[in-house]
Amino acid sequence: MRKTIYFIIAFLLFASQSIIYSQTAKVQVIHNSSDVLAGMVDIYVDGSKAIDDFGFRKATSFIDLPAGVTVNIGVAPGNSTSVTDTLKNFPVVLAADEKYVVFANGLLTDGYAANPDGRNTAFTLFVKDMARDAAVGTGVDLFVEHGSTDAPGVDVKVRELSSATIVNDAKYGDITGYINAPAQNITLDLYLADGTTYVASFTAPLAGLEGGAAAVFASGFLTPSANKDGAAFGLFAALPNGDVVELPAATGPTSVEDIKTIPNEFSLLQNYPNPFNPSTVINFNLPNESEVTLKVFNALGQEVATLINNRLNAGIQQVSFNASGLNSGVYFYRVDAKGLNGKDFSSVKKMILMK
Repeated sequence: MRKTIYFIIAFLLFASQSIIYSQTAKVQVIHNSSDVLAGMVDIYVDGSKAIDDFGFRKATSFIDLPAGVTVNIGVAPGNSTSVTDTLKNFPVVLAADEKYVVFANGLLTDGYAANPDGRNTAFTLFVKDMARDAAVGTGVDLFVEHGSTDAPGVDVKVRELSSATIVNDAKYGDITGYINAPAQNITLDLYLADGTTYVASFTAPLAGLEGGAAAVFASGFLTPSANKDGAAFGLFAALPNGDVVELPAATGPTSVEDIKTIPNEFSLLQNYPNPFNPSTVINFNLPNESEVTLKVFNALGQEVATLINNRLNAGIQQVSFNASGLNSGVYFYRVDAKGLNGKDFSSVKKMILMK
């Protein structure tokens, strides 16, 4: 009888262990270490090689890893022969059914420029939890990781959204929350954290990514000559399937007039942020002077707010909407414009209030 009881207890313990190990989390790994000796690395998970010859500025798709237990992630030089070759090891515990984006970042060796904000640039893993492989609402959900060791803190503004600041004073190692952007090509203007000193501009090719998600990361060195002639600074976007796209450099704004330029056609952009709580910004473009109404409706089609009912000049228009008096849910905003040149425009988009 006693042997039977011991057997049952042992079986239950084994079964509980199996349940724990049967839980998984999805993880995307991005190689963003600019160290010239880390151009190619191998990734080990619990002693076994999981990613072979992983190149700089490359990404995996979302892969399943054990959750609810300690998982050891090791980084070794490319073409390593066993886990004993690992240079750095990181024990992590992943939550079941969660998604993560993990950046292998920083420097393995000495002789590189110090971070201007005093941040530690030693090789490590930067982890984005509650990651997404698709947008929560419409448009494109993206976040930004500052992964350039010699670059100072920056602001990022979207030129097509009247230079709205979507990243504020992000320093090396910082990872932003998710930002909802319109599914169109947008221009990202980088400034120092003072918001006025211009750094560089890049085009984010978001057209065609409606409903998708992306991880945008700063990579490389602002001053390669002070960093062993390593890779030059750039912005890159990793998609959930593992594709990595380099954001091409764009011409910077030369004046305020360049940023509030007259658009060529009517258009209504996706509100930002979306989902939002309690405020959001709505942008639309008018190619000529127009009589404009901008209204908000609930899911039943009932009007809940009139934001604009006026004649507006041609240009990029921006309106703030505060929904503190409304309940969480799906809402719609509609712009109707009667151009003084005889052309009319009407468009509706959905937004999500999440309190």
